[in-house]
Amino acid sequence: MVMKRKNTYLRIALASGIACLAFGNASGERIDASDARLSLTGAPHAFFDEGKRVAQRFPIEMLELPASDLGFDARKGQTSTGCILAFQTDSPRVKVIFEARDGENRGSEFGVFEEGELVYERRFAKSEKEMVLEWESVADGMSLFEVSLPSWSSPALVGLEIQDGSRLKRAKSKERKYVAFGDSISHGTGQGSASYRNWPFLLSRKFDVALTNLAVGGGKVSGPAAEMLKDMGDVDLITLLIGYNDLNTGISPMEFSKRYTRFLETVEEHQPRAKIYCISLLYTKRVKSRGSEHTVEEFRKAVVDTVSAFADKNPNVRLIHGDRITSERNLRDGGAKDVVHLSVEGASMFADAVYGIIAKDNESSK
Repeated sequence: MVMKRKNTYLRIALASGIACLAFGNASGERIDASDARLSLTGAPHAFFDEGKRVAQRFPIEMLELPASDLGFDARKGQTSTGCILAFQTDSPRVKVIFEARDGENRGSEFGVFEEGELVYERRFAKSEKEMVLEWESVADGMSLFEVSLPSWSSPALVGLEIQDGSRLKRAKSKERKYVAFGDSISHGTGQGSASYRNWPFLLSRKFDVALTNLAVGGGKVSGPAAEMLKDMGDVDLITLLIGYNDLNTGISPMEFSKRYTRFLETVEEHQPRAKIYCISLLYTKRVKSRGSEHTVEEFRKAVVDTVSAFADKNPNVRLIHGDRITSERNLRDGGAKDVVHLSVEGASMFADAVYGIIAKDNESSK
């Protein structure tokens, strides 16, 4: 859709915390967080707490499991990476209010998209309780707005405010679904707390699919996370990038392969028609485990061998060699301090590479 832009100056509040647009003397209509015209995607287990809407990716009862069974830290699992608040309105100005919640909080970075284009960014320190986003529409008439929630905090939606007389409609749901599994690389470490800059988000935009990002920093292969697929309807695309944290626990490549196999079996059972792209460990300056003598290369080979065996039986299971499409250029600080995580540019480059492989794969299979 081509937007008819207003001939007005739009001030964008950048991550540095520049003051944002205010409503001035214009009267506004307050919309409660529970209003059905406000959709929250990427949060299949969202809930209400004292009238505020919380973007929850995992079921509460699942987060009560011991970390050894869960495969990740439940506190980090409560963060809102990949979650999007979406709505349509013709209001010239929009205000959205969030409130910081207890739990993992490394600061909150929001990105607002109007008809798919990033038009507003705002960063809040972890010490800020109330978080108010205010922006002016860059188009005349009804627009689709998508507010990307932070990757490393869990803000609750308090409400929305639009100008009196403006219309508000529910956003149309995307037809195709994408679920990302992984650890901190897919959660968004290296891109601040901005979900809209991590690679699964960027990939979802390229394919125009609804993202549910089930990656959790520090995460290992998680059977309970795979079981969630049985309640998610038909999923079209699944990516799995996991292994670094399993390596550092000191387990053997054989044990890792067994866990990876069980994970894929669960995914196949619940999503038999989904295209499943398993990505082997990316380029890293880390050589071996922190807890044993096992190496990154051994775990990379375990992924390749396990996935290749599955692919022989199920053509929907595909392998992407992560180390072949990444390099030192992808790493934060070039790997000088962080030997594992992607920079903002590195995440974008990686998303481009994965997109190219999947798009070519899908084209050749037609």
